[in-house]
Amino acid sequence: MSEIIVRSRIEIEASTAEAWAVVADHGYDMRWREDVERVSHTPAGLVAVGTRIVEHGRSLDRRRTIETVVGSVVPEHRFTWSATSGADAEGSRMVTAARPGFVWVEQQFVVRSGGMFARLMRPLRQRSLQHVSDRSLQRLEVLFDRLSGA
Repeated sequence: MSEIIVRSRIEIEASTAEAWAVVADHGYDMRWREDVERVSHTPAGLVAVGTRIVEHGRSLDRRRTIETVVGSVVPEHRFTWSATSGADAEGSRMVTAARPGFVWVEQQFVVRSGGMFARLMRPLRQRSLQHVSDRSLQRLEVLFDRLSGA
């Protein structure tokens, strides 16, 4: 079994509540996540334990559909998710206070796959997933600039 761990973090000018309102609402995902082309979530709005998410996108130039469910939520701080189909993966998003007027937004996830090909492709896939995650958080920062009118 090959396991890839990705962690990305960025400091954003926003309050905890403002950041949580975007990071914990999958309705915003297409506006900041580079690898997502379409997403639906039930129920709509902020995540809650049991929220189901279906996301369609591209990874390493392959189309993918991943279904996930939210496992835990600490409001305005952190939520965890795990894939139920389309991938063997789990992860979290977190918002924490930084300096006054700023927060840290962090996303992390683990992707597992088996077989010789997965082991051979691991270094390429690790770099690709890390790059997409980092760029997505940069896009999130731009989105906050737009939302705040900066």
